[in-house]
Amino acid sequence: MDAAVRSSLEGLWPCGEVACTGLHGANRLASNSLMEAVVAAGWVAESLVGASRPRRRRISSSFVPQRPDPSCVRPVVSEALGIIRDGETLRQAVAALLQIASHNAAASDPAVATLMITLAPLRREESRGSHYRYDFPGRDADIRPSRLTLKMAMQAAVALTWPAPARST
Repeated sequence: MDAAVRSSLEGLWPCGEVACTGLHGANRLASNSLMEAVVAAGWVAESLVGASRPRRRRISSSFVPQRPDPSCVRPVVSEALGIIRDGETLRQAVAALLQIASHNAAASDPAVATLMITLAPLRREESRGSHYRYDFPGRDADIRPSRLTLKMAMQAAVALTWPAPARST
């Protein structure tokens, strides 16, 4: 996001929590999120006043994308992304989600989104808020924002799963 609240995608202005302005600080209460949405909406409106209209792209009506099907992703989420977490379970979830995301199937998009959601707490080696890590029960006093792009997530997932660890028999 730039100073005019624009994203890197032409014609897209993030608003509210997704804008990651830091306005709400570390406290993630629902009322703070609503306040951020109101404030960020004002910033977006100011930015839109001076923006040029993006040209419309024609989408071929012959292409109909698959409807996302998160059914095979749900068990992974239930197992790995509860309130109590641990690194090994998160790593197993990354491997399973990468496998699903790698195929061009109805579950690919939900798997990619969930893969990013899974990598965030795996990278954060601490217990934070209501999420507790068995393997990292302490809380880091230094709160820093983090950034995880799709490219970073896919690279991290591949690095975690390749080469596959040797199994002992």
